[in-house]
Amino acid sequence: MKRTLLSASLLCIAGTAAAADWPTSYKFDNGGQLAITGNFAYDQNHFSGDDARFENADDMRRKEFGATYKLDGVFDAMAYYDFQAEVWLDIYMRFQTKAWFGKDYGAIRVGYIKTPVGLDSVGSSRSISFLEAPLATQAIYEGRRTGVEWALTRKTWNLQLQGFAGGTPEGTNHGTTMAGHFTWTPHKAEGDVIHLGVGYSVENPDTTSQRVRAKIEAGLTDTRLIDSGALPGTSHIERGGLEFIRIAGPFTVLAEHLEENVARGDGFDDFHAQGNTVYGSWVVTGESRAYTGTLGNVTPKGPAGALELLLRYSDLDLNDGNIQGGYQHDWTVGANYYFSKHFKVQANYIKASSRRAGVTIEPDAVEMRAQVMF
Repeated sequence: MKRTLLSASLLCIAGTAAAADWPTSYKFDNGGQLAITGNFAYDQNHFSGDDARFENADDMRRKEFGATYKLDGVFDAMAYYDFQAEVWLDIYMRFQTKAWFGKDYGAIRVGYIKTPVGLDSVGSSRSISFLEAPLATQAIYEGRRTGVEWALTRKTWNLQLQGFAGGTPEGTNHGTTMAGHFTWTPHKAEGDVIHLGVGYSVENPDTTSQRVRAKIEAGLTDTRLIDSGALPGTSHIERGGLEFIRIAGPFTVLAEHLEENVARGDGFDDFHAQGNTVYGSWVVTGESRAYTGTLGNVTPKGPAGALELLLRYSDLDLNDGNIQGGYQHDWTVGANYYFSKHFKVQANYIKASSRRAGVTIEPDAVEMRAQVMF
């Protein structure tokens, strides 16, 4: 308890200091800007409504720290590390073709970057609407890989093509992936966004056994209620998604459908998983969610901060033929309070329901987070 109170107090003190703009960047004479960036989140998870398979916990959820360099219209780069999970996050360099050729043929990015299928994970961890990604995103999102991306952005659409031939800096998840993502945004103004997207990828992993599973939408537990188990004979994995975002003033709606097909040889049947996410939010104080291809945080317009109320439904189906990995759906009620653009607190109540092998489990979870970011 002492450690809990100390950690929470330190984050609150840091958050109070974050109410002012910190001098975290330096601008050079050539227009280039060097900045440090960080995201620190402290969580509490409390479980009920089930037997002892879930344990209450409190801990740091993220300790992300890194640096960026940007020369507008020419080049930008980032290196970012999570000291809590002890893994590298984004490490990349991106070049604007207009600086080379005098005409915009898109941006080329090289390095360790996110794959494009899974809206909640493609966005920044500092601006996710709920404390954790929904069930389908947890199970189907591929994660980051090492490769190259070409992205072309126009007034009402964006196209990304990616090719990966490497895994993580820690030496895991090798293999190759080809991916593409397209979004159409006929409305893309502050407080008025329509986003329709589609993504697809094909992964050829370096191992012949895969696994598809998800946790209840809580970050401080390793317990999983549904799980495909090992899938031997895996040759390649196809992932696809359909996306919708609507921002209308203080109201936001997001919907996503994700599917994954694990192709298998050696006499094994293919395995198919699918899931859905739908949620809405209302910023009671009148601000709008930011939009940068995915959802961003609310920036308060007044000194009293901004309050957001949210409701989410998500599900994941891992039953396919002889593999009965289970079905789960979660309802989440959330509230976010943004003290400033640097400090927010979040609270979620989750009602989960899973059924696997004829056994129904229905745990509840209450989660809280204090988060400082710059």
